[in-house]
Amino acid sequence: MILAWFDLIASVGGYIFPLMCLFEGVRQWATFGTHRNAVLLSTFGLAVMLVHIGYSYWVHQYQIEILSRVEKGLDIPEVPVIWGSDMPPEKRTSGSLELAHAAFLEHGRLHHYFDKSGERILFAPAASDLQERERKVASVAKLEASAEGIKSTPMRLVLTAALVALIGCGFGRARAKGTNTSINTDAAR
Repeated sequence: MILAWFDLIASVGGYIFPLMCLFEGVRQWATFGTHRNAVLLSTFGLAVMLVHIGYSYWVHQYQIEILSRVEKGLDIPEVPVIWGSDMPPEKRTSGSLELAHAAFLEHGRLHHYFDKSGERILFAPAASDLQERERKVASVAKLEASAEGIKSTPMRLVLTAALVALIGCGFGRARAKGTNTSINTDAAR
């Protein structure tokens, strides 16, 4: 439980701190012009946000790649009538049954297999096979949901960083205008 809270606080801080640095750096830049602190704060905030953006984009692309591989799976064709005719009956039965079992687990297809007499029989999945297939389908659905959920994260981070920089610039300009106005009114007295 403590680790979960620590992870939450660290991840929020990992996003908030660079945004605050970006805001303050741009604000100082707009208020006082180019100087060391403004450049350092802006650069640090922008660099960390670019790392976050790049990492979230990489995670999304990785999930898409894994999802395409999992969905593609192995293409297991139906065994032809002459398949394994030169094998001993036990090997032919076990080999064709393994192929039918794999076809069901990979794609949910029911294929035929050969019994010991050489007759083709349609594979009938057991309850454990059905549960294993359901687990695979559920894990693919979770991966799809995760990939869909993270798809917009890089763009959200780009927009958030841009908005924070614009707000910082607006605050800095307003302060610079207020500072110039107070200086001009003091000079007029």
